[in-house]
Amino acid sequence: MPGQTTMTRKQPLMPVWILTWVLCALSLAGCSQLRFPKIDPTGRRIFEPSPSRSEFINPLGDGQLPGFPRPAFSRPDKLQPCPQPGTPTPGTPTPSPLPAVTTPPAVEANQSGRIVITPATSVASIGTEVLLLAGLTDTQGNYLSGQMLDWSLPAGNQGRFTATRQTGRELLDWLARQGTGKPTANHVTSVTASSAEVLDRGTANTQDDLLLASGQTWVRLTSATEGISQISVSAPRAAQWNRQLQTARVYWVDAQWQLPPSISAPRGKPQTLTTTVTQRSTGLPLAGWIVRYEVVGKTDAASLGDRAGQAMQVTTNEQGQASIQITPSEQQSGFTQVQIQIARPATADGKVPQLNAYQGWSTIAWSTPTLQIQSTGPSRATVGAVLQYKITIVNAGDLPANNVVLTDKLPPQLKLTGSSLAGQTFGDSTQWLIGDIPHFQDTRCTLPGKKCR
Repeated sequence: MPGQTTMTRKQPLMPVWILTWVLCALSLAGCSQLRFPKIDPTGRRIFEPSPSRSEFINPLGDGQLPGFPRPAFSRPDKLQPCPQPGTPTPGTPTPSPLPAVTTPPAVEANQSGRIVITPATSVASIGTEVLLLAGLTDTQGNYLSGQMLDWSLPAGNQGRFTATRQTGRELLDWLARQGTGKPTANHVTSVTASSAEVLDRGTANTQDDLLLASGQTWVRLTSATEGISQISVSAPRAAQWNRQLQTARVYWVDAQWQLPPSISAPRGKPQTLTTTVTQRSTGLPLAGWIVRYEVVGKTDAASLGDRAGQAMQVTTNEQGQASIQITPSEQQSGFTQVQIQIARPATADGKVPQLNAYQGWSTIAWSTPTLQIQSTGPSRATVGAVLQYKITIVNAGDLPANNVVLTDKLPPQLKLTGSSLAGQTFGDSTQWLIGDIPHFQDTRCTLPGKKCR
């Protein structure tokens, strides 16, 4: 319209940010030498005076533009043509041929190492029962559960089987027994346990119970006459079962023994220990049996025999007795444990060696009276005051103390004027005859008349 001026904004030829990028790129690329004042590091002014200038350094290197970095890897060399098959590459060693791979034979699940019987040799009195444990082990020596074992007493052996492991609960036991025949006194079959069990010997004492490990089984046998039981144990269903046959031997003897009981004796007084061996069937004494005594534990607490040794071997006499004297080495109370081993001598023809039949222990508790005295009363007093004291004598030992005498020696500042028990004064000392004090008891005496001088 006339008289009006129209204002229009012209668009720049290119955006400002593009122009700025181009200028910076030219500067970094070295195409333009742009210089700016250098900032004053002291802070007193903004810029340092001329001719100080700031210089720009291109972090990408000369001639490189921002956004276009150099390649990180150099161009690879030209590949060489591949060699023909069978032709070795220069500089590369020819590999040696690999050895032939040999696969070891697989170990079967039922491959077993051997049968282990415990004990392998034992001695027992006729009429008693012997318990034998057995198990089949693998190649690593571990017991295998669920394995069937055959126990047999060949003809000519003494004894018979009386019991074997019977659970009645495991299907595996029932399956393993199929086709094994009816158990007899000379042949039984049992299956190793799948878990640990406790064998009760039928006594009230639980300390004689036996732990049956997983993979073990057991039998019991007895004999009414002397002789030898040689028990054969096999695993017919295990691999190479004919190599698994093992034997155990039980020597039956017509004998019984009585060890010396554990006693309590006065300290310092020698004691006699006697072991008696008799025939089980008749009760008659057995002579010639060997009894060995040995002090165990604190070996210097007592000595055996006239030679004052720690071990001694004695042979039973015509009364079937083997005795030894033990003497304490100290005057204090304490305990001495003696190990006793009983052995049957070897036969005259040498067919049966000496057999260790039994091992047990006997304990001697050495006792002494132990007197302890305690006095109670005032610790301070004025001159001329009468003091009262109470004296207590305790026998803490396990033997009575006989003919006990109490002696009290007064200091020069005190004078005895009376007591609950009649005593005798000798100079500055007074004695009272207490008499006997039983073990674990005490006696009291009151001194009501101690006067301070």
